[in-house]
This record gives sequence, structure tokens and C-alpha cells, in this order.
Amino acid sequence: MPLDKAPPRCRSVDATHFESHDCKLALRTSDYSLKKEPFVPICIAGMHRSGTSMIARLLMTVGVDLGPNRTLMPPTPANPEGYWESLPFRALNDALLSVHGGTWHTPPELADGWEMHEPLAELRRHAASLPTQLGLNEPWAWKDPRNSLTLPFWSRIWPDVRTIICVRNPLDVANSLITRDQFGLTASLNLWLHYHIRALAAVRKKPYMVTHFNSYFLDPATEIRRLMEFLGIRSTENAIHEACTTIAVELRHSEVGSDDLERVQAPADVIRMYRTLCSEAGPIFVAAEKVIHPPPALLVTVLAIALSLEKKVQELDEETRNLRPKIDEQSRFS
Repeated sequence: MPLDKAPPRCRSVDATHFESHDCKLALRTSDYSLKKEPFVPICIAGMHRSGTSMIARLLMTVGVDLGPNRTLMPPTPANPEGYWESLPFRALNDALLSVHGGTWHTPPELADGWEMHEPLAELRRHAASLPTQLGLNEPWAWKDPRNSLTLPFWSRIWPDVRTIICVRNPLDVANSLITRDQFGLTASLNLWLHYHIRALAAVRKKPYMVTHFNSYFLDPATEIRRLMEFLGIRSTENAIHEACTTIAVELRHSEVGSDDLERVQAPADVIRMYRTLCSEAGPIFVAAEKVIHPPPALLVTVLAIALSLEKKVQELDEETRNLRPKIDEQSRFS
């Protein structure tokens, strides 16, 4: 659905087919403890292909419960290390998008207060029951990039939810989406922007943290400690070391810097949003960004050419649409 098109009227949904298996996950063996403040749920958000799976796995390794193994999405060739994504939570997010006429890659525009509409009452009740149905043990979290779009709904269920926003350079994200989903470069950049606009709007005046994908390849232990501090979880150095060993360095296929967005003439709004997020991404990334190694010139050149060609195609499409009435009129007299 085009982002400027009004979404269809919300319809009621039967939540029964989102019921999960009645099974419990064994307690994690990692040594952790909560601080004195009351525990609140942890929401892992961010654009697809931005490291949400990696960060969810890191949290699980230091003691955060993600749900029964049998309810987690299995690995695929596109994500061989696993998604660490609860299928019941994901199904509910898909339902929320679907009833408004959208999907994860064609997100619907949602009016203020959409999350409290009466047709969603049953889904709200189902969402509130998920921790009990899944047998989640504190501390627990759920990961799904779609959370970026549906956060207002979850914030109504758990008003004090702590949100982790995983960010990655939009060019790296776009390159990954082009490879996996055959998306266009312009569409990928716009989708990246839309996810972060929605996520930041939803966490306004609520506890959230921005963490950058690259930080886990620079100084993972320090960034994990930063996560733990934000979440109010203490963990042993052994658990943190174990978490660091789960990071698959070979899956970091490319690395581009902030300046490369300007080199490829990315949309100005994308550049501004990325710089805003980077400024909140913590000291590890901020320091490294100043000395980051330049990416292969070929990658930046290819992306720049692709973006330029897509812009030309859009201009030609617009010219064609403008000429269509004249062509139709001439056809009637020929």
C-alpha cells in the first residue's frame, strides 16, 4: 500500500488461531540477576536486516527468556544463525498490520490512537496473555522488526516496556534487502526510514535505547554491558564472554559509513534520520565512526548508479502518466 494512501477501515479479528503451544522453556543457565527496580518487558525493534536477530541471541545468552524453543522461528538460508523470533508474537504483529491493509514491507498509515480501536480488543486480550501462555520467566523479551510499526499497541499492554532500537546503515540494509527480497534501492531506503520514524514516534517519553549493528564487531563486550545497564540486568563476565562468541563475524557482509549516504545521493530525510540515530548509538559506535575504514569503492559506485537509475525511471513514469491523457485523446480521433 502506498504510504500516502488512507488505510482501510479496521475489521475485527479472531485471535484464537494465534494460540501457542502449551510448553515451557527450561531456565537459562547463564548467571544473571535483576536490579531493585521492578522488571518490565523488553521489546527488540528496528528495521529488518539490522541485527535484531543477533541482539536477541545475545540477550538470550546472558539470561533473557525469549520463549520456548519450539515457538521460535527456525533458521533459514537468509539467516543461518537463527531469527530468535517468537512466532506467536510475530503472528500477532502480522495480524495488526493485516487488519489495517498492510504488511511488513507495505506498512499501513495508522491514525493516532489506532491501537485502542474496539475491533482490536480481542487481540489486546490475546497479547496480554502471551507471557503466561509461553511460560516466560523474568527477564523476558520478544524480538520482531515489525515491533517498530506496532509499538503503540504493545505500549498499551505494557506501558513501561523498555525498547531496544537496532540500527544499521541504511545502505547495508538496502543491499541486504536487494539480495534477499529483490527490493529496489529506493524502496528499501524509504522502508528503512518509515520503520525508524514510526519507532521513534512510539518511544517518545518512554525508555528506549539505540544500539548500532557495527558496535558488536568493534567492542561487543562493552556494548553488551551497555545493554545490560539499560535493561537493569546484571550478568557475569563469563556470560558476557559467552555472548560475544555467538557473534558471527563472517556474516558482516559489508560496511559503509555515514558519508557514503551523501556519496550515493540518498534521500535527505534518510541521511538526517541515520545521523540522529547514530548520535544516540553510544560511545563505541560514535568513536569508531570517526575512523571507520572506507567501504569498497565498487559497492558505493554500484549503489549510486542504482539509485540514479531508479530516480530516472521514476521521472519517466511520471512523464508517461502526464502524457497518457493526450495519448488517449489522440487515439479517439485516429
